[in-house]
Amino acid sequence: MFSKSCKYGIKATLYIAQRSQYEERVSLKEIAAAINSPIAFTAKILQVLAKANIINSTKGPNGGVVVVVVVVGVAVVVVVVV
Repeated sequence: MFSKSCKYGIKATLYIAQRSQYEERVSLKEIAAAINSPIAFTAKILQVLAKANIINSTKGPNGGVVVVVVVVGVAVVVVVVV
């Protein structure tokens, strides 16, 4: 059985990857709403994913989150381990 943070991490990664296919950056609020997770909790999960180089986060008006191009084919196992 997976922890809540693990489940949300998988959902967030899949959502971001789906949007990254269209070269779209997604905001923290959009990700939290899409995976039905509190914003603060989602932010902590995204920090862990960014440190593991699974996602790339950019601040500013044109900022957002995108999956690292090299890791688009990442296995769910990698997200679970992180």
